[in-house]
Amino acid sequence: MKPRINYRAVDRADQRRIKGYLLIGAALLGCVAGAALGWHLVPDAWQFSFWETFAVAGNAAKYGHPVEHEAEGIAIMVLCVSAIGALLSCGVTALIPRILRPAARLRY
Repeated sequence: MKPRINYRAVDRADQRRIKGYLLIGAALLGCVAGAALGWHLVPDAWQFSFWETFAVAGNAAKYGHPVEHEAEGIAIMVLCVSAIGALLSCGVTALIPRILRPAARLRY
């Protein structure tokens, strides 16, 4: 006798897995887009590249305290904007199915 498979349970598990992958992808994409936006907001007078900024942020002996302090502020701003971008993209990704199929919530 063959075991019975509950296909609805399998389908729901697959939907949860796919939704998880979509949320992870959205978080990564939002994080990168937020970091790009944050770096775009850095003043043009800043002379260091993206990776050099993070290196300068931890090296006061080589670059001096005022430059290190400015680099720390820029690094924190870029990281905060990237985190906000990740949260916003995950929120939008989670809400899209509810917006596109509002009648699906009414089914029992």
